[in-house]
Amino acid sequence: MRDLASGVIERDATIGEALRRLESNSAQILVVIEDGKVAGTVTDGDIRRSLLRGATLDSHVAQVMKTTPIIASAGTDAKALLALMRKHDIRHIPLIDAKGSLVDLVQLNDLMDEVTPSTAFIMAGGFGKRLR
Repeated sequence: MRDLASGVIERDATIGEALRRLESNSAQILVVIEDGKVAGTVTDGDIRRSLLRGATLDSHVAQVMKTTPIIASAGTDAKALLALMRKHDIRHIPLIDAKGSLVDLVQLNDLMDEVTPSTAFIMAGGFGKRLR
């Protein structure tokens, strides 16, 4: 399991703070936490769109976050997570426990390594006359 601390933010944090965390976070998404539970998500795209609508760096994350993020239960298998990502055209899914607390943040790249088999075919034969 990855360190989740750099990928979470409180809903009353500023957009400026969210941008700083996104800059240092390879996942490109922050999970918004309220009272220990997942309350939403925010991406750089969410912030960019809000700035274009007039928000400032001092505005609160609560104003720009997605309040109904696509989430899954901890223990959901990789194929189901990948199908969910494809259906909603997303690259990250927060995994939660029965209480709604963040357990992990699954990234598309992680799943591709797990779900996509690596198959190679080597076609060899003949006398090698074409190579001369």
